Amino acid sequence: MKKSYFVDGAMALALACTLVGCSKDDLSSGEVSTNSSIDAASDQNWQMLNTGKVNIGINKDAGESYSVKLYANDPFVNNEGTVLAEGTVTSGNTFTSTFTYPTADTTFYAAYKDSKGYTYVKAVRVDNNAITTSFGTESSANAKSNISRATSSSEMLPGVETPNFASYKTGTVELTNSNATVDWDGDANYTTKIKISSGKSWSGAIDILGKQGDHARTLYIEGTWNLGSASQQLGSNGVIVVANGGEIVIPSGATLQGYGEARIYVAPGGKISGNGNLTFANGTNYSYNAGDISVTTINNNGGQFYNYGTMTSANLEGSSIGSIFENHGKMFIENCGNNAYNSEIRNACWLECTNMKAVNLYLGPNSYTHGESLEMGNGTANISSNAILDMTGNISLNNTTISGPTSEDFALIQFGTISYCNASLVKNNVHISVEEGKTDTPYTPYWNFTSGFNHYSWSTEVIGTGNADIIQKGQAQVVIPGGEYSDGNCSVGYNYNSKKNEADYTPATEIEENKQTYTYAFEDTQNNTDYDLNDVVITIKDNEQNSNKLDISLVALGGTKFVKMYLGGNVLFNDKELHSVFGVSQDVMVNTGAEGGVTKSAVTTTIDKPSNFDFSNPGLVLYASTTGNISLATQGQDPHAIAVPGIWAWPLEKIIITTAYANFATFAKDGSHQTAKDWYNYPTTGKVYTE
Repeated sequence: MKKSYFVDGAMALALACTLVGCSKDDLSSGEVSTNSSIDAASDQNWQMLNTGKVNIGINKDAGESYSVKLYANDPFVNNEGTVLAEGTVTSGNTFTSTFTYPTADTTFYAAYKDSKGYTYVKAVRVDNNAITTSFGTESSANAKSNISRATSSSEMLPGVETPNFASYKTGTVELTNSNATVDWDGDANYTTKIKISSGKSWSGAIDILGKQGDHARTLYIEGTWNLGSASQQLGSNGVIVVANGGEIVIPSGATLQGYGEARIYVAPGGKISGNGNLTFANGTNYSYNAGDISVTTINNNGGQFYNYGTMTSANLEGSSIGSIFENHGKMFIENCGNNAYNSEIRNACWLECTNMKAVNLYLGPNSYTHGESLEMGNGTANISSNAILDMTGNISLNNTTISGPTSEDFALIQFGTISYCNASLVKNNVHISVEEGKTDTPYTPYWNFTSGFNHYSWSTEVIGTGNADIIQKGQAQVVIPGGEYSDGNCSVGYNYNSKKNEADYTPATEIEENKQTYTYAFEDTQNNTDYDLNDVVITIKDNEQNSNKLDISLVALGGTKFVKMYLGGNVLFNDKELHSVFGVSQDVMVNTGAEGGVTKSAVTTTIDKPSNFDFSNPGLVLYASTTGNISLATQGQDPHAIAVPGIWAWPLEKIIITTAYANFATFAKDGSHQTAKDWYNYPTTGKVYTE
C-alpha cells in the first residue's frame, strides 16, 4: 500500500496568506506544481542511518598499544579517511565500540597503526549490524619481534635432484661425421653416447639426435656446438648435457627442440647462448640448468624446467596446460608465459619478469619476484613467508586466489595498478600495497580487489576474517634481510639498508582524518509541504579533538517562520532563534538560492555529547511558529524531516526533492530499502545548493 503526500497549491496559498501572511509556503515561485506529491510505501520509515557494533582484535607485539580505527572509506585513497569509531587497545585484546553508518553501505575499513606510524587496513563487511575482525594471530600476541626469520625455499619448493652430470660422460665416444649421421636400420650397430670434448667444436645439425625411444642418443658437451642456420630435434628419451666449459650456440632463426621425455641438462659452468630458440615438448621428465642460458625464446610446451643457474630470455612461453617453470637461481625474462591460463611459474630465489602471465604462481620463502604487468586466470598465487612480489604495472586477476603464509611471518606484495579484478580473493598473512588507480567507488577494479581480501566464500561474501591487509608501499614494520644477487642473495630485502645491520624504515605517510558528518534536513511544516527540505538544515559530527563532544552546525534556512532547534530537550545555539544565529532577519532565507536570500558561512556550536547519543536517532526537535514541534519522519509519516549520511547538498528553494534527486521517488516507494537506497549520492545538476 502506498500513501501520497501532496500540496494543493491554490489552497495552500489562500490559507497561508489569510492566516499568517505570505511566506515561503506561498508557492509563488512556481517551481513546485499544484498537487505536488511524493508517493511512498506504507512501510517506508525514511531511515538512512543505522547503528552497529564493531569489534577489532589486535594480536601483534606483546604489551604494545595500538591505535585502532574504523573508516567509512579506504584511507589510502587520497590519504584521507573518515572516522566512524576509534580507540586504543593493547595487543591480545579487542577494541569494541558502536558506530553509525549509512544503510546503503556494507563495506567499511578497519585499521590499526603501529609504533612507526604505519597504518594497516582491511575491508570489512557489516553482518547483522556488526563488524568483527582482527589483525594478527593469538600466537603473535606473545611475540616481541618484527624481524622476519630466514626460512628455506625448500619448505615450499623442494626442487629436484641435481643430475649426475659426470655419469653421462661414461662410455661416450667423440662425435664424428660418421656417427652423427648413421641411421639405425634394425641390424647395424649404432652409437648411443657421443661427446664433443673440451677444445673441440661442431657446426650444424646432428641428425642422429632426433632418434626416439630406445634408440635415443646422449650428447655430452665440453666443447662448443653451433647449430648454425639449422634447427635441431632431440628425440624422446634423448639427453644433452652441457658440462663445465661446454656451450651450445643457437643462432637467430634456429631452434633446439626436445620431444616427449627428452632432457637438456646444463651443469655449472655450462652455457646455451644465441638469438635462437629452445623448445621442450610434453613429457614427465624435466630439464635442468645450473649454468647460464641466454636465448631469445624458451618454450616449455607442457614440460618441466628447473633453473638453478642464470637464465636470460625475451620470451618464456608455456604453450600448453601444465607448463612448469621453477627457479632456484636467477632469471631475467621480458615476457613470462604467453597465456595466463597455461603456465605455472615457481620462484624460490630471484626472478625478474617484465610481463608475466600465469595460471599459478608459487613464490618460495625469502624469494624476490619483480616486473611490471601481471595477468592471472583461474588459478592461485601461493606466496611463502618473507617472499616479495613486486609488480609495478597493470595487474589483471580473473578468478584468482592470492594465498599468503599461515605462519607468523608475512609475505609482501607491491602492485602498480589494478586494471582488472573479477572474483579474486586475497587471504592469510599478506601485506599488499597498490600505487595507482586507488578508489573506493564500488565495483571498480581496485575496489573489487580490496573487497576480495579475506573472503571466506564469494557466495557468502564474508570478508575481514583473515590477516591480509593493505599498506602504503614500503610501510610495513617488517624486516627481511637481502642485498644484491651477485652477493649470493635471493632477495633485495625489505626495510634493510645496504650495510645489512639495521632497519632503514620508510617514513610513514600521514592520513588526513575527519569525523563522519551527518545532515539533518527539516521542513517547517509537518504535513502538506513543498518537500524541498531546506527550511532548516544542520549537520552534526563528533568534535575532531574530543569524541565526547559534538559539533553542531547551522548551514541553511529556507523558511521565514520563527524557528529554534532542540537536542535531547536542550535548546541549541544559545537559545537563539535560528535566523538570528546567522545575523539576518526572520524574512531572509540563507544558503538556498532563493531570490532575495543571502549566502552565509555555517555557524557551529560545540556541546557535550549526551549519554547514549545516536546519530541515527539524535533526538532533534525543530520548533516552528504556527506549526509546533517537528521531529524526524518515521514510518507512516511524510518525509518532512530526514537524516542523510555525509555532507549533503540540499535542494534549492522551491525545488521538490524528487526533482533535485530523481532516485528519491524510487527510494520512497520501497520500504525494504533495497532499491535506490543511496539516492542522496546522485543529485540533479543545477537543482541543489552548492557553495
